[in-house]
Amino acid sequence: MAYIREAKKPDDVKKMKISDLRNEYNALAERYTRITKCDDLVCPSCGRLKTAKKENFYADGNTIHGYFPVCKECVFRDAENIEKPTDPPRETKISVQRVLRKMDKPFIESLYISCVNSYNNEESNDSGKSKMLPFQRYMSQICSLPAYKGKTWENSEYGEKYSVSRPERIEIVDEDQEIIKRGRKRFGAYSSEELYQLESAYEDWVSRYPAEAKAQEVLFEQLCIQDMRARQLAKEGSDPKDAIKSCQEIMTSLGIKPTQNSTDAMTDQKSFGELIKAWEMEKPIPEPEGEWADIDKIGLLIDVFFKGHLVKMLNIKNAFSSIYENFIDKLTVRRPEYSEDDDTEAIFDEIFGNKMNEEFASDDE
Repeated sequence: MAYIREAKKPDDVKKMKISDLRNEYNALAERYTRITKCDDLVCPSCGRLKTAKKENFYADGNTIHGYFPVCKECVFRDAENIEKPTDPPRETKISVQRVLRKMDKPFIESLYISCVNSYNNEESNDSGKSKMLPFQRYMSQICSLPAYKGKTWENSEYGEKYSVSRPERIEIVDEDQEIIKRGRKRFGAYSSEELYQLESAYEDWVSRYPAEAKAQEVLFEQLCIQDMRARQLAKEGSDPKDAIKSCQEIMTSLGIKPTQNSTDAMTDQKSFGELIKAWEMEKPIPEPEGEWADIDKIGLLIDVFFKGHLVKMLNIKNAFSSIYENFIDKLTVRRPEYSEDDDTEAIFDEIFGNKMNEEFASDDE
C-alpha cells in the first residue's frame, strides 16, 4: 500500500542518469498499468493506493472493478466515529446506518443486535486480541450469508436504537442526545435546543440536496444558522430581512432556487451519465405487477426467435437452444408414419371409410 507517485520536477529529471530515468519510467508505467486494469485502487478517503482484493475493499457489483471504492480501514473509521486508529471506537446506530447507506447495504436490526450481543459476550473472554466491533461482524455476515445477497439500503429493517458508549460495551442510548452531540461537534457553542434544531435542519438539507464537497457542507451549516437566526428575530418581533437575505445568498451559492427541488439541484450539478447512474441506484424501475409482467410474451419470443435461433445456428447447446427446440416442436407438423405390419385395410378405412360409406348409402336409396 502506498500513495500515488507524484511527477518529478523538470530540474530533478535533468539531474537524473539515463539508467535511473529508465527505471523510474518503468516503475511508473507498471503502476499506471495496474491502475488502468483496476489491479490497484486509490481510496478517495485516505488517498492510499491498495491492491484490489477482498482484504482491502468490500465487494460491490455496482462498480466496474467490483469493489466499493473506499477501503475497509476508512469504512471502519467512519462507522466507529474515529479520526485516528488509536482513538477509542464510538460506534452508534446512526454512524453505522450512515456508512451502510453510502455503501447501499441494508441495515437489519435483528442482525445488528445479534452482533452487539456477540461483542458483549466476548468481554469476559478477552485474551488480549482486538475484538471485532459490531459493525465489522455485521458486514462479514451481510456480505457472506445468502439470505442477504442482493439486498440494498431500500431493504433495511429498523427497530431499537443502539450505540457504543465505550470501547468494551454497547448500550441503548437516546437518539436525541446523539443529534445534540453531533450538532455540538459541527456548530460549536449553542444551547442544547439550538444544537438539536441546527443539526436536524442540516441533516434534512443534506438528505435532499447533494453535499459532496467540504465547501458545500460549510454553506449548508451557515444556511442553517441564518435560518435559525431569522426565525428567532421574527419570534422576538424584530425585522429578519437581513437574515433572510443571507439565506437567499447562501442558497444562490449552492445553486438552489426556492422553486427548485432536490432533483433539479442534482440535475444542475451532474452530467447525464451520472444522473442515469443515480436514478438506477436510488430509484430503479420497479418490477411490474403480475398482470402486466409480460402480457405479450415478448420476453419469451426474444429468447426463442433471437437468442434460441442464434445458438441453434452456432450449434451451441444451452438453455436457449432447449427453449428453441421445445417451442418449435410445438409448431412443427409431421407426416404420419406407418410400419409395414400395420393393416392396410384398416388404414384405408381410417382415411376414406366414412366418406365411402356415406356415398354407398346414398346410392342404395
